[in-house]
Amino acid sequence: MAVGIIFGDPLLSWLPVDLEHSAVHLGYLGLVLLVYHGGLSTSLRPLRDNLPLSIAVAVTGIGLPIGFSFLLLGTVFGANASQCFAAGAALSATSLGTTFTILSTAGFVGTRLGVVLTSAAMMDDVIGLVMVQVVTGLGQGKTEIIGNIARAVGVSLGIVVMAVLVGWTSRCCFGRSSLPRPLQRKEAAWVLQTATLVACVTVAGYAGASVLLGAFVAGALVTWWDEHRSSYTEQRDGSTGVEMNGMALYEQYYLPVVNRILIPFFFASIGFSVPIKRMFVGSTVWKGIIYSFLMFMGKFMTGIWILLADVPFNAMKAMRHHSNLKLHIQQTGGAFSQVEPSDGNKTSLPTPPASPSASAHEGRQELNREIGEIMRIEPPVPAEEQPKTSGQALNVIADCANASASPRSIVIQEVPPNPPISVYPSFILGLAMVARGEIAFLIASIASANGIFSQNPEPDGPEATPGSPHDQTFLIVMWAAVLCTILGPLGVGLLVRRVKHLEKEKGCNSINEKRAVLGEWSVIAKS
Repeated sequence: MAVGIIFGDPLLSWLPVDLEHSAVHLGYLGLVLLVYHGGLSTSLRPLRDNLPLSIAVAVTGIGLPIGFSFLLLGTVFGANASQCFAAGAALSATSLGTTFTILSTAGFVGTRLGVVLTSAAMMDDVIGLVMVQVVTGLGQGKTEIIGNIARAVGVSLGIVVMAVLVGWTSRCCFGRSSLPRPLQRKEAAWVLQTATLVACVTVAGYAGASVLLGAFVAGALVTWWDEHRSSYTEQRDGSTGVEMNGMALYEQYYLPVVNRILIPFFFASIGFSVPIKRMFVGSTVWKGIIYSFLMFMGKFMTGIWILLADVPFNAMKAMRHHSNLKLHIQQTGGAFSQVEPSDGNKTSLPTPPASPSASAHEGRQELNREIGEIMRIEPPVPAEEQPKTSGQALNVIADCANASASPRSIVIQEVPPNPPISVYPSFILGLAMVARGEIAFLIASIASANGIFSQNPEPDGPEATPGSPHDQTFLIVMWAAVLCTILGPLGVGLLVRRVKHLEKEKGCNSINEKRAVLGEWSVIAKS
């Protein structure tokens, strides 16, 4: 990105225009392959299971930037409604290229966190395409705007539905049959998968949907087929066919070229769009920084859904535990005795008299009091003052005999506690959504070309020219897009480095360990 800004047209203009155009096309090709890789890494079942969470993240990441734009640009900086909406629409998009680069670099591809982030960013891309239609038609008639929006949304949904039907039909017709020998070669599989990618991208492009949506759907289709075929071949001859699946072929044929050539061109093409000379003029700097902070927070706050997603599961778990204790009390009549845990340390609980005339009510009250002492959450104590069993939960398992038998006992077993809710997944998701990238520059450029940012808020005032005070809105949007695209991935990188360090200290060498720093969010989400 820095190379594109410095050596490209924004600053030194050392690169010929034709070379910049070629770099833009190569970079977009790398973006398509990067999104295809994201589709290959996504299994449909976890994608479906996490769909409500992904929708919440995507809607929040779109609504907050638009709302903050009206709040700051309209109320404080004096922009009109069209400029506020165009700015918010540009900054509501999430850079798919940056998102997938973050996932692959950090090793989160295929995890639950990666599935939520991928699907939310893809929804932002589809809605970003709708925003392009809206911004393009702001100066047109209302009917044409509605038609463009309906077409973009309808075509996107139609491509997804068509992909599901094609995948389901292929699995039903050919999933359980032996393929011809020529199609069992690795080269044939690569040709078929590449043809699927080209077909989906072409259909999406000509139908008016996002080309990136077509690439993602193609990757998901290939993965869906691979999972079905691998289970069939494993049952038949014990071979999983891993060497012929989409991910293995992508890593062999595409990954080196994508990482070393196409992705650098993609980020350089972003740098070509930054008007760096005009951004450091007058009050544009401090206004751009303030607006960048609001746009940063508008996407970063999407991470709160990760914390909210854990609350219902923990609440249900606590309710189930409480119900089990209540059921045990009702079945045993409140009788309990002293037991010896597995480590040999005795845990003493008072034993009521064996007389059948003992009050069951008093026994239940005493049991509730003892259980309350066991389950009470204490404040943290220094490590040197903690007993041997500190940090371990007590699991109460009852021997449910009939009420007329001798007093039953509560078996106290020491089990490792569930890890606390970590804020690292929330922060990583929020920071990964911050990067704007190519779609933000596209929407802002279209709005600028249509004269939206050149409109004078005063009806009788003159039109703005580049560099004039009324052209500041476009430059402020550029400030936010550039800073967010830089700071988001930088923050994710620092957090991932911290997480890796903590996992190394705790001995969590595998990202699949559920008790790692990120908990269940770092678990590979495969069907």
